[in-house]
Amino acid sequence: FIEGRRAIRKVDAATFADSTISLEWKPTDGGVYGDGHYGYTKGRYEVIKRAGGTRTVMGRGTYLTVWRREADGWKVVLDTGVPDSRQ
Repeated sequence: FIEGRRAIRKVDAATFADSTISLEWKPTDGGVYGDGHYGYTKGRYEVIKRAGGTRTVMGRGTYLTVWRREADGWKVVLDTGVPDSRQ
């Protein structure tokens, strides 16, 4: 379990620094809650490494993002994912 902004950034720093790695996501569902101020999207994601003309899937899973409507548009409140279990 990683707790706190600094600790999370430290763990993710190497991945974000590598320009050959990208996160791709595909929403499968979404909606806006009754009051119109919050919404969600959920779907599938893949972590991809592109190097030497090859595309390697480093991980994949399911994600959920919760959004809040603000004066200048929708902002992320929570973004989380669960990796697929290895069989």
